[in-house]
Amino acid sequence: MDEIEDYRQKGYSLIEAVATDEWGTLYRATYLPHRRQVLLRDFTGALSRDDGAGELLLAEIGAWARLDHPGVLQVLDWGFLDGRCYYAAMQPAGARLDDVLLEVGGVDNAGRIFQNMLAAIEAARRMGVLHLGLSTSNVWVEPSGSVQVAEFGLWYVAREFPAVGITGCQFPAPEQQQGGRASAATDVYSLGLIRIALGLGLEEARLASLCGSAPVGLGGEKHLIDRCLGRDPLERIRSAGELSDALEAITGSGTSSSGVCQFCVLKEERARGLLSGERHRPDREDAGRGRATTSIAGALPALLIAALIIMAVLVWWLALR
Repeated sequence: MDEIEDYRQKGYSLIEAVATDEWGTLYRATYLPHRRQVLLRDFTGALSRDDGAGELLLAEIGAWARLDHPGVLQVLDWGFLDGRCYYAAMQPAGARLDDVLLEVGGVDNAGRIFQNMLAAIEAARRMGVLHLGLSTSNVWVEPSGSVQVAEFGLWYVAREFPAVGITGCQFPAPEQQQGGRASAATDVYSLGLIRIALGLGLEEARLASLCGSAPVGLGGEKHLIDRCLGRDPLERIRSAGELSDALEAITGSGTSSSGVCQFCVLKEERARGLLSGERHRPDREDAGRGRATTSIAGALPALLIAALIIMAVLVWWLALR
């Protein structure tokens, strides 16, 4: 029984292969009980043959599955099937970033895509999960610039089980190549190279990984990306969130090649709304107090007349007694 038929045991119908790499094969598939389109990864059998590799792989997928963020691809199912590991995730709405970059040398909305990537990676970091294998093959991009990042943590498997022969990273940081300690700054290194690929193409990113310096084509962002590519993790920007803040400051000044800073626009609109609220709210309150005072003043003569009538009736009734 071939692997396509094997997955019917789990309720999946494999439609077509999306990509094949050292980790295995990605399929577009259907989960038959719900007739739902999914992305299914069938991992290479070598991971299962190496004692413990499969268990670690599934543990990392489980950690990825706990992430809850719109920029992180949602995992639906994972496990073993006839000695092979697999996972099934939601079908991404867009295309793989490496496929997009093959069409042109960079993308038009590079800044928006990159900020969305930074938001997803920072959200994962705050939940205690590092990616450590960021590449253009595990990021899915929509035409609007929305992203979904997939396959967190697989680098740990490649590090612990080198006999499997999987490197697990397109743009490994120096500490990953030298067996050093990984950190959030490790993801920043890969992010810096992906920013170059988004703006100028994959070949420029590969050259930058060799020389450790960003090309001048990034304009005002060059000095920040240079900081991402430091050989020593302590020299780099510390996290995706810190990098996002730094880029936001640049785009807000109008010096970035990425265009309008959407975060800055939202902040300015919020600031205008708060100022407007502070300016007009007292006026509304004063107007309310004015209307109340006017109403009471207008009703006072009628109240006096009513009181006099009541007193007159009372005197007349007492006189009759």
